Amino acid sequence: MASFDIDIGHGRSLCIEATDKGVDFNSYSPIPSGKVVKVSAKSIHLDVSCWKKFNDDIDLIKEAFSNITDNSDTRSEFSLNLGKSLFVRAVSGVNCVNIRRYYFDSKEKVYKPGRPGVAFKISEFSELLTYVQEINDITQIETVDSCCDVDTQPECTICNP
Repeated sequence: MASFDIDIGHGRSLCIEATDKGVDFNSYSPIPSGKVVKVSAKSIHLDVSCWKKFNDDIDLIKEAFSNITDNSDTRSEFSLNLGKSLFVRAVSGVNCVNIRRYYFDSKEKVYKPGRPGVAFKISEFSELLTYVQEINDITQIETVDSCCDVDTQPECTICNP
């Protein structure tokens, strides 16, 4: 396991923990006694197949994020399903890359954001990208073969046991 910390301001850090099982994003805050407290509401886990999908489309994510932040005049958004109801999203005017678990609202027939997730500011996302190769080495994603594509993923019994 390896950990990488990204300063997210106000004395808080985002700790990226990589293992051969996937990548965890956990927000931490120090308390006066000097101990560190995990803020679980900000935690999200990407298993190796989701991390691989993120990696496979990292250039698309960077380009979409760049286009959205450059076009502040028009409302636009980018959304990519990583599998297992996890999405990478960017929306103009917000200027962050959001990795979040979504749930399907059967009444309205739409995906809605759930509480677990993490949002990266431009500088934080750039810093995350500096750790990608090290995380890939730990997760060994080159050995992972995605079992299905995003279109068939909701019905896949391997992705959705």
